[in-house]
Amino acid sequence: MKRLSDIRVSYEQILDFSKLHAFDGSFDPSGALTAGIFAPTGFLTNMLIFKGGVVKSLEKTIIQYDCDVSPDFTIIVQAFLYLNSYPDAQKMLWHYLTGDGEELSVDSERVFREDKALEEAMKDAVKEGLKKGQPGGYATFYQSQYSDQNWRNAFGTISIRWEKLGTMVQVWFDDTYAWHPNEARVTQALHQAMERAKKYGGKEFYYSGTRVQFYRTDFDDVRAEDTTKKVVTVP
Repeated sequence: MKRLSDIRVSYEQILDFSKLHAFDGSFDPSGALTAGIFAPTGFLTNMLIFKGGVVKSLEKTIIQYDCDVSPDFTIIVQAFLYLNSYPDAQKMLWHYLTGDGEELSVDSERVFREDKALEEAMKDAVKEGLKKGQPGGYATFYQSQYSDQNWRNAFGTISIRWEKLGTMVQVWFDDTYAWHPNEARVTQALHQAMERAKKYGGKEFYYSGTRVQFYRTDFDDVRAEDTTKKVVTVP
């Protein structure tokens, strides 16, 4: 299993990637011309979909147009460069493109520390489960709920999981890194392009957070320890 923190990305790598796939034949001049002609119609259609929301309609139209007129490898490079401000999301994308589907481990303690909305959702899920006497459980955390854009772009929707171990509780999260080309959303065209990136070697992969240990009696203070450094004995 590879660790997210061990992934290294650079402009040189994405440049080499673009050179390798620059002449893949995915550019269609006639398709690009058609996209330009129908872009205004697409905007009006999106206005209806988003009930007059100009910003979302314009964003979806621009993304669709860009994906329609650009070769696939160019879209990939654009996405990589956009994520330059979100290093962990950029690493996740790079692993999708070049990691051959290898499972990935993420530092849960760091993620919970940096995204307070995710941390609060985790605490609420555990507290609710404990009140019901449950030995463990999970909660779905959606893309719109993040407070940190880096982790939002890195994960999207994830499952927060927890398990009671004696007087302690372990928490972590997991999901499969995948694009969703068939779901209607503002970035649907980008998802479709990233799904096509599988022809360049892109592969979906499972990732999970390291299991972080929380003492229930101190739960409001969220005192965490990495359980790989301490043996937990279950009564």
